[in-house]
Amino acid sequence: MKKIHGFQGLKEHYDKEEIAKNYEKLRFSNLSGAIEHKITLSILNSLISNYHPSILLEIATGLEE
Repeated sequence: MKKIHGFQGLKEHYDKEEIAKNYEKLRFSNLSGAIEHKITLSILNSLISNYHPSILLEIATGLEE
């Protein structure tokens, strides 16, 4: 797998149709992806609980079918 460098590299990676269409399967098909997801959720929930923001912006992407 090619290394991703910087914001532009990250954008280019996720702009690829095969990555976008298979994101969920790729992310959760292995233990490390599932653990990363749980850690991310824990951090986000902690931040929300601690700072009580009045507005949240959803930055996650979704698959449009």
